[in-house]
Amino acid sequence: CRGFESLLSDHFYGGCSSVGRAPDCDSGCRGFDPRQPPHVLFKRTKLRSRENSAKGASPESSGLTSVSIRKPTLTQGVFIVLAITALLVTAILFGGMVLYSFGFAAFLFSHLTAQEAGAILRKAFPVFYLWCIAVAVVAAGLLAFLDVLSAWLMLAVALTTVPARQTLMPAINAASDNKDKRRFNLLHGFSVLLALGQMTGLGYILTRVAA
Repeated sequence: CRGFESLLSDHFYGGCSSVGRAPDCDSGCRGFDPRQPPHVLFKRTKLRSRENSAKGASPESSGLTSVSIRKPTLTQGVFIVLAITALLVTAILFGGMVLYSFGFAAFLFSHLTAQEAGAILRKAFPVFYLWCIAVAVVAAGLLAFLDVLSAWLMLAVALTTVPARQTLMPAINAASDNKDKRRFNLLHGFSVLLALGQMTGLGYILTRVAA
């Protein structure tokens, strides 16, 4: 009988008191289950939390409270600004190259004589190439934070424009002055292919950044 009474006391009152079998050390006043000691409830709470985490349940659905942490929006905002700026700079470079190659030069030759149009283009091309190099370098710096492949392609556009300005254009002008049509057509055709390749790369960059 004594063993049975001791077993009942340990089960219902938590075994917290050995004198007079006080009910659960006054735990009912502290919000505990009067049938279980606090350390058992604590272990069950931890076990329930682990089970809910394994099942993917949120702490609120299991009755447990949690502290919500807001992710900083500064990084996302900077990313959006960089993406928009890089897209605009790339679009400006692409549009400028298309306009200069197929619009400005064609306009000059259609409204001026070949000698007058050639003289203007000789003065305009070095400035145009410098502008392309500067804008391409800026765009490559912006794209480096967004897309590595686009940044390398933009840097290639800038690097290939340097020999086009420093070597290719003077050679074309020299061939034109020497009346060497074969050399002029060869060098001019190469410059056209280079420009088309650069514009194709810029168009590809635009599609990647826009996506």
